[in-house]
Amino acid sequence: MLSAQADPPSPVPLHEVITFYSYKGGTGRTMALANIACLFARQATVGMRALAIDWDLEAPGLHYYLRSPNDMPVDSNSSGVVEYFSRVLETVDAATHGDDDEDDHAEQILAQIPFKRFCHATAVANLDLMPAGGLDPTYQGRLAKLDWQRLYEKAPAIFRSFARRMATDYDVVLVDSRTGMTDISGICTALLPDKLVVVFTANQQSLEGIEQLVLDSVKYRQASRDVRPLMVYPMPSRIDAERDTLRQLWRHGNRERGVEGFQPQFERIFQEAYALDSCDLPSYCNEVQVQRSPDYSYGEEVAARAAPEADRFSIVRSYEALVQWLHTSAAPWESPESALQRRRFESLLRQEADALGEDAPADPKGLTAMQEEIVRIASTLHGPHHQETMAATERLIRSYLRQTADLLHAIELLDRLAGSLSEMRIPVGLKAMGIIGR
Repeated sequence: MLSAQADPPSPVPLHEVITFYSYKGGTGRTMALANIACLFARQATVGMRALAIDWDLEAPGLHYYLRSPNDMPVDSNSSGVVEYFSRVLETVDAATHGDDDEDDHAEQILAQIPFKRFCHATAVANLDLMPAGGLDPTYQGRLAKLDWQRLYEKAPAIFRSFARRMATDYDVVLVDSRTGMTDISGICTALLPDKLVVVFTANQQSLEGIEQLVLDSVKYRQASRDVRPLMVYPMPSRIDAERDTLRQLWRHGNRERGVEGFQPQFERIFQEAYALDSCDLPSYCNEVQVQRSPDYSYGEEVAARAAPEADRFSIVRSYEALVQWLHTSAAPWESPESALQRRRFESLLRQEADALGEDAPADPKGLTAMQEEIVRIASTLHGPHHQETMAATERLIRSYLRQTADLLHAIELLDRLAGSLSEMRIPVGLKAMGIIGR
């Protein structure tokens, strides 16, 4: 497990949209988003920023957590989601679709309304806020006129294109979704995000509502034209550290009491949603449980700003743990370290394929060094006897053989390779590798 006090190694911009959703209110969802937005903003690359969006339009409140640069609540007259999408709907209604592709049509619409005009700087460096909208007496009326269903029907790709546009301009975009099952929550959970954080408290109504939402969102994405996979991250919230028996009951369950437990529940959900043979979440659930903190039960204080150096007793520690899973794109059932290795492995495989596609590698020694690392990572990720590890080892042996026309030298290279492979307990016979005897 990566240290929760340190940023992930070699952080890279995600350029993704992450939605925070809760089926019921009172889960600490908005507070979690505000804290995680601050943690992401610390990692923003030069010239880039993080963006938080308040899409809880019926009960906006994110602007109380993410205040303006003068450390006051964002001006209640600031334009935001409602004003932006009112303009989008007007433009869609006035436009002629013609024979344009859905995505092209959506891009043409959005190009006419620069969304950054509706985003505002906050008191947190590298973090912008797109509020719900100007909260004047006309707000509710303007919100009621926004026909989300009509907008989607007339421009089906509009939300997908909007997500792509935001993720291009920002390192990461965090969306605070409406609760329940509504058009707005459907937009935020199924259409916009690359990742979906589901925040819940330990009670049956919250867990049952989230299960259906997760399954519906993942299935919708898998059947849609959107090629982005949707990964879901559960976040148990307001867990009371002083109630050991209840905490274990609601995490692990008790059949006699009719409580499944949120860990086995999400293991089951993920197996169904992602067609997994098995799914184990103990490491994830050990780290990503947000404890109830009386100090943050009042007001809109952001712990990540007030306590930047978090120890293991701090509420910030759980937020930092989730950031590591999100930032490394680790699935909940794998560790952030494994995800970093997997991404490195995939990158090396692409580089190796490019090098092997040439008539003669420009740098034979560089190629073998790369292949040695591929074998090492494959053995760590999959085990020494996995098919992928064995195939990578075969390619490495072939590269060693091609480095010289001298057979004796080639045998020396193979002998050296055999010495290192034997430490990993990999069979190195040439016949086993498929080099001879075909």
